[in-house]
Amino acid sequence: AVVSTQSTGDVKVCRDRVKEFEEASDELRNELSIAQEKISTLLLDKKKNQENLGRADKTIDLLNGDKERLTNQVATVTREYEKRMAVLDEELDGEQTKVLRRTEENASLKKRL
Repeated sequence: AVVSTQSTGDVKVCRDRVKEFEEASDELRNELSIAQEKISTLLLDKKKNQENLGRADKTIDLLNGDKERLTNQVATVTREYEKRMAVLDEELDGEQTKVLRRTEENASLKKRL
């Protein structure tokens, strides 16, 4: 009778331990599932961030291209402006010379009269 009581106690202890291990195993499975979901979310975030980085790189390349094009355009417009100003300066000098000659001619005609 002593042996069977001890055996029954040992069986109960073993069943309790099995139940504890099963509960711990379930808990670990839940934690593993949560960790896998977090990893999936992080991988999706990483993919999105890489895509955004790729788009940002393309945008930077486009902006650098625009900057170069606009810099060249400004240089061209500046050169054209300077050429036009030089022509206008020459025309102004010519007109001032004409006005000076006419003023001198008028002064000379006034003296004769």
